[in-house]
Amino acid sequence: ISLWLHHIRLEKVESPWLPESKYARLTARIYECDSQLPAKHLLRNVAFSKRAPSEVLEQREYWIPWVLMQFECHAYMSILNHPFIHLVAVRNCSDGSQSGMFLQHTVDVAIFHLGWAFRFLRLCDDNQLQLHDPLVGHLVAALGTIPWLLQFVEDVQVSQKAAQDVAWCNM
Repeated sequence: ISLWLHHIRLEKVESPWLPESKYARLTARIYECDSQLPAKHLLRNVAFSKRAPSEVLEQREYWIPWVLMQFECHAYMSILNHPFIHLVAVRNCSDGSQSGMFLQHTVDVAIFHLGWAFRFLRLCDDNQLQLHDPLVGHLVAALGTIPWLLQFVEDVQVSQKAAQDVAWCNM
């Protein structure tokens, strides 16, 4: 993802909705990694949100890597679909023609995965499970720019949720 962002910065942009684009290949890689997760470790099977904080803390050797993996997958999808990247950076580097449906899709995907990434971090707070990984801080900082942008949209429901997320990131 960092290399793809670097290419955008260097104005080496391709239409991201094309199947052979770097964007499409990165998305496919994330899906491929996700498909390798054994079923017993899927969210629906581990019931992380239903576990007592004491149980989570007792088994933190399992839960910390599990949460980090879940958080990072959703964070990567959010960053890959970051509204600024597609609405501003890619547009400024391209010939100006972009698919409106694709742009809406990227915003929807960014919001969806942002919600999951923040949900996992909130569950960690609720369960008093502390993550001491600098990558988490970097990803939260990058993710925090998504709701910061979205708090200015016309859709009241989206802007209010975004403002709440910005406030939560600042805590």
